[in-house]
Amino acid sequence: MVGYINTRSNKHKYRIWKDMLYRCYCKKDKSYMYYGGKGVVVCDRWHRFDLFAFDIEKIPGFDKEKFDNRKLRLDKDLLSNESKIYSPETTVWISDLYNQKIRAEEYNIKNKKFAIFPDGHIEQILHVSDFCKQYGLHRQNVNNCLCGKQKESKGFKFYKE
Repeated sequence: MVGYINTRSNKHKYRIWKDMLYRCYCKKDKSYMYYGGKGVVVCDRWHRFDLFAFDIEKIPGFDKEKFDNRKLRLDKDLLSNESKIYSPETTVWISDLYNQKIRAEEYNIKNKKFAIFPDGHIEQILHVSDFCKQYGLHRQNVNNCLCGKQKESKGFKFYKE
């Protein structure tokens, strides 16, 4: 036998490792254009699965229960938006929910949305769901306003730039 992986305990770690390598090095991977295509690489140490598996529990944010329940994502951007390398020094574990919120905020910064309050002042909306919760609005009504299907919701008007 040349190599062996205890698949019961390492299957999830292996999938994360394999997916990370594919994103960075396999041009046929659906995410390659966002990773390898933009120069993102994996540190030499993590080209070996055994070293990756050894390191991941030491990375900030690791929580065994959340990891085992598939609730964590390995993130290379949180410590530095400039990071183009997956390594023990450049990554952190973040929750799915936090990861989704960050991505939504990044998207919303690029695709600016604004609210005109009933008193006339204007604020940029970074996260539509949070905005709706804060002001007691229905998300669908706000989205309808942003798409031009509705003029206002509870005195608020909305627009996109």
